[in-house]
Amino acid sequence: MITSSAIPEILASLNEVARSLDERGLRELLYQARTLKAGRAAGALPLTLHEKVRREIRAQGKDFKDVAAAIGVDQGHFSHMLKGRANIGIHLSRIAAELGVNPSSLFGDSQVRGDLERLETRRVASAPSRLALNIKAAREAAGLTQKQTAEALGGIQQGTYSRWETGKYTPDEEQLQFLADNVFGCNISDLKEGID
Repeated sequence: MITSSAIPEILASLNEVARSLDERGLRELLYQARTLKAGRAAGALPLTLHEKVRREIRAQGKDFKDVAAAIGVDQGHFSHMLKGRANIGIHLSRIAAELGVNPSSLFGDSQVRGDLERLETRRVASAPSRLALNIKAAREAAGLTQKQTAEALGGIQQGTYSRWETGKYTPDEEQLQFLADNVFGCNISDLKEGID
């Protein structure tokens, strides 16, 4: 692990290397040293998502402004994304498509993958699933409010139940069975497949 006391030594090493680099490479190395990212470059710390994207763009020899234009964001905003100052996750699928890589290749650990999945889920506004529509229809047919239904489930928040009806969350099999048997008075197949 690189500590702040090691930074002067790293800077001295970088200055030696910088003499043989072009101006663009020098700026990047100095930026990494100033922000303690030299440890990530040396493999002491894992790369962040925005660093991996930046590295992939450079590896392919693409220009940042061309990638920014291709994904539909201005160059300044794209620069902020590549420095970790703006959210890159909501544009990751378009960036990966532009680079011709699988989005999962740009991140490794499960936390980043989970963050990306949450961002993508939040961004995509899809229609509720059949199950979600059936749950809502059964509740309305039973003459219950969302709050009453959540209370009948015992301990489930109204917001959680509401997300079941919108399809953002899905109840597990046990919760579905309880809903069908004890709250709505129907068969579980009615919730899963609908009533003809």
